[in-house]
Amino acid sequence: MPGRLEARADANAALRVVIQRLVATDAGEGDLAAVTSELRSIADRLEPHQLAHRYEGGDAADTGWLTHPMTGAGNALANPLTVETTPDGRAVVTGTYTHAYEGPAGRLHGGYVAMGMDLVLGRAVGAAGFTAFTGILTVRYRKPTPLFVPVRYEGEVLTTEGRKITARAVLRAEGEVTAEADGIWITAS
Repeated sequence: MPGRLEARADANAALRVVIQRLVATDAGEGDLAAVTSELRSIADRLEPHQLAHRYEGGDAADTGWLTHPMTGAGNALANPLTVETTPDGRAVVTGTYTHAYEGPAGRLHGGYVAMGMDLVLGRAVGAAGFTAFTGILTVRYRKPTPLFVPVRYEGEVLTTEGRKITARAVLRAEGEVTAEADGIWITAS
């Protein structure tokens, strides 16, 4: 990530820390008012540089992955997750979620579990050589997924039939399965 892209990732890493601390804070009204003023000033400074969408400006491939909503180092809303493909074509997504992704106290919100399942299964479908979109995603929540511990999503393609691809995934935290998912992906053509 040369120059501007690296600087963008660094700025978003700093903002991610701000989000984490702001989500779980006991700061008083005065401190929060000062923070609000500073954040508005930063927003005003960036306003002249606002793009129509995240792929605009610079190298679209680099910018798209940099700002990906699930994994992008250049997207402060993303919990940076590591995405890999194993030699046997399975996909693995790992990371650790913080308070910014909390649903029930100390636990990951189920919506982020579903997003992670979509990510790992989409990567597995891509690793199998397909360009496809999610048709159906069914998530079964087995137990709450804790925050602040490493998690591991694993996904694989099971079958292909015409334009339909079926895939399955599992999410583990502290060695235990916390969720499972099945999905159908549809190829673009």
